[in-house]
Amino acid sequence: MEDAFDATVAVIANDELRDARLRGRSQGGLEGREARQLDQAEKAHRADHVIRNDASLEELESEVSLVIDQLSGGEGE
Repeated sequence: MEDAFDATVAVIANDELRDARLRGRSQGGLEGREARQLDQAEKAHRADHVIRNDASLEELESEVSLVIDQLSGGEGE
């Protein structure tokens, strides 16, 4: 469906961290989710913008702000 949008953004993280986050929310592990979704590398390859979510919430918010600025024609472009 990426062709239906002006831009796509993939938010990715390493598998170990993703698995720990899912288990911490009592949502099982990656096994079931991976069967229903594109893998991280394919998501990143298809996206116009890639945000890594391997660090703190503050760093994630900063990365999201940069992409939003780029998408809105701001300084980051």
